[in-house]
Amino acid sequence: MGTLKNKIELAPRRTPKEAGPHAVTITLHRALQHEIQKRQESDQALRLAEHKYQSIFEHALEGIFQTSKEGRYIAANPALIKMYGYGSFEELANNINNIATQLYIDPDRRTEFIRLMQEQGQVLHFESEVRRRDGKTLWISENVRSIHDEAGNFLYYEGTVDDITELKLSREKLQRMLEALEQTRHRLENELAEAASYVRSLLPDPLTGSIQADWCYLPCSHLGGDGFGYHWLDPESLAVYLLDVSGHGVGSALLASSVLNVLRTQLLAATDFHDPSAVLEGLNRAFPMTYKNEKYFTIWYGVYHLPSGTLTYASAGHHAAVLVSGQGDGLPLQGNGPAIGVMPGMKYPSVRMNTPSPAELYLFSDGVFEIARPNGSWQSWEEFFQFLQESQPTIGMIVERMRAIRGSGEFEDDFSLLKMKLA
Repeated sequence: MGTLKNKIELAPRRTPKEAGPHAVTITLHRALQHEIQKRQESDQALRLAEHKYQSIFEHALEGIFQTSKEGRYIAANPALIKMYGYGSFEELANNINNIATQLYIDPDRRTEFIRLMQEQGQVLHFESEVRRRDGKTLWISENVRSIHDEAGNFLYYEGTVDDITELKLSREKLQRMLEALEQTRHRLENELAEAASYVRSLLPDPLTGSIQADWCYLPCSHLGGDGFGYHWLDPESLAVYLLDVSGHGVGSALLASSVLNVLRTQLLAATDFHDPSAVLEGLNRAFPMTYKNEKYFTIWYGVYHLPSGTLTYASAGHHAAVLVSGQGDGLPLQGNGPAIGVMPGMKYPSVRMNTPSPAELYLFSDGVFEIARPNGSWQSWEEFFQFLQESQPTIGMIVERMRAIRGSGEFEDDFSLLKMKLA
């Protein structure tokens, strides 16, 4: 018996030309079915896309539109129709056939719109005030682009509209508030400048003659809490004082001004202003911190008797003043009383001393010597004392040195410095 291979003869394969008419018909039929199926799938995809677009168009919260270049509506979605106060697109299209004059409050807005579209092909966040059907107005923001055909011919404008009336009103309200705030700030600046000028008017004129005095006053803000002065109690006795109120600003400046006026006018009942102890005790009675917005102050007060060359002084919580003789010997003049206003009934013992002749007396607030260096360390009172003792500097030299130590032209605290040359 032969093999299976030898028994079976394969039929020859027919080419398309050799196929019969029936086979060709079947092939064409299958190709046509495939093309129909592709067309059906394409049509279905198109219908889905149109349905999706229509759904977006119909249910979008912002207005969507198409308009002609002449200003007529070609299409508008329900949100835009409702925004403008109409019941249907037909009603909108019939009532508005010239957007420039019938929609925009300012007809020049349409001219600006056309100009931007011609230059840029689109506008973004184009804000305008428009008129509703009922006559009311609202503010809108438009994002629009030009639509052209394949040949580049203009077809229509297409875009979206948002009602920004509330936002616009909020912006205008905010702008009015900012303008009012700026006016208030400007007024306060002027008032603070006037107040600062008044505080400066309380400071004394330079003193010449047998006793010479000069000073420097650099508040760290418009109004500082420091104050100082000197005046003759009688032809032979000169009072000199420097005070430092807690804090800064208006409250501190008002308290400093009040104290300076009391000292200048000697308006403390039953107080001998030749006696530093009596003066500080009187101030402590007159200015309790519980009645002064919790403000207290330190003060150094002295009286120099010219004929005898004696200096009597007392201090209320203030650091020592410095007396430097003509030979360069320094002496700290420290009192031991508490700050004014902290506790009632406090005593402030006086110190009486003979001064060398000539001598220089330095009074200063803590902002003069408590200077922070760029490396974070601080100058101490002892370092400052050493500088005064060795250099007997002028006011200008002290200011220059302190700025060099700080590495800046501005100080963090009020800078008040008084220098007096005693005969």
